[in-house]
Amino acid sequence: MKKLLNKLVEKSEYLIEELFAFISVPRCADCNVLLENPHTPLCDSCRQSFKFHGDGPVCLICRCPEGLSCNCNDGKELEIPELYYWGTYTDTIQKLIHQFKFEGRQKLGDYLTYAALDSLGKRINSTHFDMIIPIPMTRKDKNVRGYNQTELIAKTVLQYLNIPVEADLLLKVESTELQVKLNARERWENIDGAFKVADVLKVQDKSILLVDDIVTTGATCFESAKELYLSGARKVTVFSLVSSHENIDSIWQQREIA
Repeated sequence: MKKLLNKLVEKSEYLIEELFAFISVPRCADCNVLLENPHTPLCDSCRQSFKFHGDGPVCLICRCPEGLSCNCNDGKELEIPELYYWGTYTDTIQKLIHQFKFEGRQKLGDYLTYAALDSLGKRINSTHFDMIIPIPMTRKDKNVRGYNQTELIAKTVLQYLNIPVEADLLLKVESTELQVKLNARERWENIDGAFKVADVLKVQDKSILLVDDIVTTGATCFESAKELYLSGARKVTVFSLVSSHENIDSIWQQREIA
């Protein structure tokens, strides 16, 4: 009976989506042309414009590839996490992720995450992870937006990699300014001390895949990973949809803060 009900729900969701697509006349999320296929958020031309192959593992701070030496870990007590990311923060990607984060285009987020996992899934899956943890929002911010985009990304990663998601294990306990408004140094200062692990025993000796949508300076992911390491996590690795390579010199200078 339960399987039958699930199938009926899936069928009804598909029919509702078809009806909505018919009524709303779906358009490309980037260039706004009419879409021939209502189940994809982008036209063929826009899809071709950002065929990224992904990168990683690289250093979270300076993006130095694995196997090449960088100075980011010099004099640091905690390990800098490795980063896997799908693509670079182009104007098109910026527009799409903004719609996903702030305009309720959740299916667009699914689309981007699956595209990223198609490129990076095998590489990420070659490492054993015990759990997936999304970068958290404060309860107030989540209530205002209605959802946390990194939780949605994490749920899609779960379906692809079959790794459990622990969305309430890492908490954001301090409200902060939007990172996009700040320069590199301000981002590190803004996010310092903003996170807390809710249950230390659950992360002890665990390998964790930390999920974010955009990595720029690496400050948010590093501060999150720091709390996980201080709570006893064995290894933290970051997966992000995109990485911004702007102001690399400023990013490099932040190793003194990290």
